[in-house]
Amino acid sequence: MQLKTWLIGMAIITLFAGCGPNIITTNNVPLRLAYQSKSPQARATNQEIILLKPTLRYSDNIAKEYANQFKKQIMLKIQAILNNRGYKTSILDVSDKDDLSFAQKKESYLGLKLSGEVVLRPDPKTTEQKKSSPGLIFSTGMDVTKGVLLSMGYIKVVFIEPSSGEAIDSFMIDLSELDIKQPFIRSSRSEHTGGLLGSLYKGKDDSNDAVKTSLNKIFAEVMERIDTKVTRERIRSYARDIADLKAQHKY
Repeated sequence: MQLKTWLIGMAIITLFAGCGPNIITTNNVPLRLAYQSKSPQARATNQEIILLKPTLRYSDNIAKEYANQFKKQIMLKIQAILNNRGYKTSILDVSDKDDLSFAQKKESYLGLKLSGEVVLRPDPKTTEQKKSSPGLIFSTGMDVTKGVLLSMGYIKVVFIEPSSGEAIDSFMIDLSELDIKQPFIRSSRSEHTGGLLGSLYKGKDDSNDAVKTSLNKIFAEVMERIDTKVTRERIRSYARDIADLKAQHKY
């Protein structure tokens, strides 16, 4: 008797388990934050540039693991670019120039600080939602959101003289100017079956893949602009200002 009761209970649980939503989130796109500089290797110098920990904010549709990878890879690529320019580099675990150690302030030639926000939002002009609810038994309802993700926000790069903490130069990359228009679709279908089953929900959501595709594109375009702007000639042009500031803050 107990076995029979248990089997009936399991059958009911299985029956109602099939009634829950079955929305498939696609995961077909890898997060591939890649960039290869085309600049030739410059002659090495004895000057060291320290890279402060970036302070970046992200829209809530960008998963934390994607945000962490974006932040990590952008600093590694900037480091590679500066190494290619002939500079020694160190990536620090501090984001505030006031937290630099005595040795870092004294021995580093230049500091680089990156900040900003990376935002992905549906284009309000093109995003559409169509919804219909199931009516009679054995009828079907649809809920479809279809649109395009646009990039917004900015990336700011600031060059700092470490001993004084003074900003020497900066530039900004406006992410809304990038050609990021990534389609996405979220769809669900509800079927009114009647009886114990009630309504069944099935659907597909590729917005997560759209986010990863957008981040891959943003990363490549941002790095290309940084590579173009962070030149050896630009850094050399700071020499006089750096010397003056270091002379005022001798340790």
